[in-house]
Amino acid sequence: MKNISTLFSIILLCTGIILLGLLAKTYTYEHTRPESSPVIFRDFPNQPQTDTAENLDTSALKNICPLIRLSFTGDIMQHHRQMHDDFQASYAALKPVLDRHDLSLGMMEFPVDPDKPAGPPPHSVQFNGSPAHLQALKDSGFDLLNLSNNHSLDQGVDGALRTLTEVEKHGLEGVGIGSKTKTRTPQYITVNGRKLAFASFSIQPNSYPDETGDIAYWPKDAPIHELNFYNWNGLYREKGRKLFREYVQNAEKDRADFKIALLHWGDEWDFTPNEEQKRAAHDMIDAGFDMVIGSHGHVLNGLEVYKNKLIAYSLGNLISDFVETKVRSAAVLSVALSEQKDGTLALFSFSAIPTLTHREKNHPVTPLTTPSKGREEQKALANARHILGKNVLDDWEKQLVEPCIRNN
Repeated sequence: MKNISTLFSIILLCTGIILLGLLAKTYTYEHTRPESSPVIFRDFPNQPQTDTAENLDTSALKNICPLIRLSFTGDIMQHHRQMHDDFQASYAALKPVLDRHDLSLGMMEFPVDPDKPAGPPPHSVQFNGSPAHLQALKDSGFDLLNLSNNHSLDQGVDGALRTLTEVEKHGLEGVGIGSKTKTRTPQYITVNGRKLAFASFSIQPNSYPDETGDIAYWPKDAPIHELNFYNWNGLYREKGRKLFREYVQNAEKDRADFKIALLHWGDEWDFTPNEEQKRAAHDMIDAGFDMVIGSHGHVLNGLEVYKNKLIAYSLGNLISDFVETKVRSAAVLSVALSEQKDGTLALFSFSAIPTLTHREKNHPVTPLTTPSKGREEQKALANARHILGKNVLDDWEKQLVEPCIRNN
């Protein structure tokens, strides 16, 4: 009896040690979450709420062939646990996807001020990225980075301007920061002989306590176009419409062939756009923009075709250190433009390549195909299909090559 009692005590002790170990592991894992607003998912749709390329009217196209192929990604983040990553390894698997496109654009949600330490510090979201991250973005196939977001001024106005300099130093183009915001002048890039215009708008940049502990708010003349997309009504909405028209008029004056608006907006963790976003997106199209690409939500949203123009409200997080699979799930939006019978450019197809950032060494970004390997990749692919429906490609390596079908 004594031996049985001793054996039972040993079993209890071992069980307790194992449970403590599991709890400690769980605590460590959960508490390496990047400091941010709590991840509380909202409005996860019961079924896909998205338009597809089938909603497009292509009857005015001269040739239903891709003259220009563009790719857009979601938020590019650098959290504390990513500071020492090999960023070349982070994007190695993504490079073949971007290489299939004539121009690739990413939304970089951190400044890069080489005069200050890379960050953020522990328990902070006051970001400062690494120059090595920029080099990896360039080497993986990115051409243009949207720099306008709520973290643009994390290192101050000077840090934002140094970010633009650093981006250009690494052979990339930057939009959304700098003197062009004052003149309402888009960023122009020529692709396959056609001039594309990019204009960027963002919600209010974050403010942080200064040395005295008081919140240091940014000046209104900071080199970023800040718009309150949370209250898109009345007189404020009219001013926003006027701003959009000014950008479009300047782009047309400079003979741009296609005009793209880039937005950092909306509610975090929300799988559906709010009504203010929808109104603002429609206002941009009505003002003359040909496409609207959004970010900031940190999760995927459906796509909308409005007046034969494409609106992408949120493409998720391309790379981050968040815990939840749905927040590390994203999509590369592949868009093809073609020539209309009158010689102008128009949209003729779009599709989505789902991706997953693995929360392991170097945070590798993996493009997903059907069938996917591993339980988490399967979850990420299912999430993308649930949000984007038929837009998700089963096998991007085969499906991104489209036949040339000529209209008679």
